[in-house]
Amino acid sequence: MAAAVGCPTLAIFGPSDPAVSRPYGTKGQVVALWHDLAAVADERPFTWEEGVTVAEAVTAVDELLRRAKTAVSQQGRL
Repeated sequence: MAAAVGCPTLAIFGPSDPAVSRPYGTKGQVVALWHDLAAVADERPFTWEEGVTVAEAVTAVDELLRRAKTAVSQQGRL
């Protein structure tokens, strides 16, 4: 819902493919993080240890905030 109205949105996916259920946004304010673990899915169940890391999430949030600040600056609001 947030992405659809233009709010910066970080979506972190586990084993499901974001192509199927990624948030919809047209203003470049959606970042979906996902590791394709299909190659190992048959060998063992999904674990977050192999998923998205905290560092990846922090980097993505920083990027979303930078984009939002830039967009607001370009509109003359800062």
